[in-house]
Amino acid sequence: MAEDKQKIKHALKKFQNLKEQQRDLEIVLEAKQNERIMLQAEYDRQITTLRIVGALADNTEEIDPNAPLYEELRTMIDKMEIMRRVLLKLLMVRSASHDWLADPHQRYAALKLAREANTVDEYIRDHNSDLDD
Repeated sequence: MAEDKQKIKHALKKFQNLKEQQRDLEIVLEAKQNERIMLQAEYDRQITTLRIVGALADNTEEIDPNAPLYEELRTMIDKMEIMRRVLLKLLMVRSASHDWLADPHQRYAALKLAREANTVDEYIRDHNSDLDD
């Protein structure tokens, strides 16, 4: 009987310790959640500010088509256009015997890329829109 009382007291003591640990962890959790909420609000404010500044910024600066970097960009995009055409020709030659029902996704993705023409103006516009996001 005395041993049973000791076991019960020991179990109650262990239970009380676990309850205290749970309360402590709940306090830490609440503090961390409040900190996360404050950081999220600060992040949202900063993102909003950056978007407003980005919207107000003038991205329509004049690009000199005779500048060396512009010429290099044009050369690179011309090479991309040649690669696109070669890719399209290779896809079409190899797709005659290709079972499109068995594997439509891989070649379709490449075909989609091959159909999109590359120009300097589109590249600059896409690059500026990536900076806006």
